[in-house]
Amino acid sequence: MAFKVLSVLLLVVYIANVSGNKAGLKAVGGHGAAKDEDKEVDWYDCSKKEDGNYPHPFECTKFMSCVARSHAYERNCATCHEHPTTCPDGRTHYNHPADACLWADEAGCTPGTTEGPPPTPTTTARPDPLRCEAEEADDCRTDGWCHDYRWCERHESDHKGKGKPGWRRNGTCPEELNLYFNPNRSNNNLHGGVCDWWENLDEETQAKYNSDPDCIDPHCEWKSNGECSESYIYFHPDKNDGQDVTLECRQRPVGERLVWDQGRKNCHLCSTVFRADGTTPCC
Repeated sequence: MAFKVLSVLLLVVYIANVSGNKAGLKAVGGHGAAKDEDKEVDWYDCSKKEDGNYPHPFECTKFMSCVARSHAYERNCATCHEHPTTCPDGRTHYNHPADACLWADEAGCTPGTTEGPPPTPTTTARPDPLRCEAEEADDCRTDGWCHDYRWCERHESDHKGKGKPGWRRNGTCPEELNLYFNPNRSNNNLHGGVCDWWENLDEETQAKYNSDPDCIDPHCEWKSNGECSESYIYFHPDKNDGQDVTLECRQRPVGERLVWDQGRKNCHLCSTVFRADGTTPCC
């Protein structure tokens, strides 16, 4: 009995120590770190490093964290939609001066050159990848690709302050809602683009997204043609010349009509399909 009690106590102490060490992990800025992917390792030397985050020795999508000079953790940056410029590896990249996981083109990381001690303060200011210059802030545009977009934003107190720098902000058009970044949607291209339905993209933008396998996987797809619509959109890369085709739910001359249910990917009685609020039926 005494042995069992001692074993339980040792297990509790071990769990408490592990939890305590992980609690000491420092958060990162930008897009943040991937959740629940921290892994303690024994090959990284934290004995001469203060608590904090450091570049990974050979991977831009990872970074190292030291706790109490004796615990080293290998951590992943957050995932992102793959793009040849902003997200070539499917994850954001770690930038040590900013202590943040950023778009790859902002982080400026080169694999194999990430190891090194914390930067030594100098009299020359380092460029901040999260900061955008006054000219870009004055332009007030939203740019993006596929489902991702970004813009430059000033602090609220500087909102009307022309000539002042700002900060980069990032957003995502929800893929599960079939929304894409439309670069040509705003009036006369006034402020860049917006999240929009696929059918509202011009043919050139659709062609660009279709040609990028990191944006649109070459697979069949059923898409909504609008809330409570009696039609739907079907896509197959090897049918109909790889173009969307609009199809109708078959109707009876009398009785309750059928509408498209995006959740169930089929036509159903309109009384069983609900609007965006989740409570109001289509009929």
